[in-house]
Amino acid sequence: MSDKKKKKGAPSFLTLGMLAVVALLFFLGYEGGGVGSGSGSGIIQDSPSVQQQQQVAQPTPTEAPKAVLDVTVSGSDYLFKNQRLDLSSLVSQLTEYGKDADIRISSDETATINAMNSLTDALAANGFTNYSKR
Repeated sequence: MSDKKKKKGAPSFLTLGMLAVVALLFFLGYEGGGVGSGSGSGIIQDSPSVQQQQQVAQPTPTEAPKAVLDVTVSGSDYLFKNQRLDLSSLVSQLTEYGKDADIRISSDETATINAMNSLTDALAANGFTNYSKR
């Protein structure tokens, strides 16, 4: 019988030990956090570096698309936006759209080679780089 009493006493001693540990943790203020005596409200606040990174991560506005301008050579004249222009007037109007505008040059059956060459020479001389013959 003495063996039975020892077996019954062992679990109760273990139970008392576990209760003592739980009570000790409760009195010490253990809340399931980490080791240490930290303090704080528990609210996460962004640091200035995180806010700066968010500002940098925002996409920058894209540039407006380049203007596409159609010019037709007809005889020794130039047609642009339904107007018949001489070479200097045409270059003046094209300059308003910027030097990086996409200029598409086409010709009708009356166009002269000299008019085509004069146009491309004038565009190159005035700094236009995005032009093509069609």
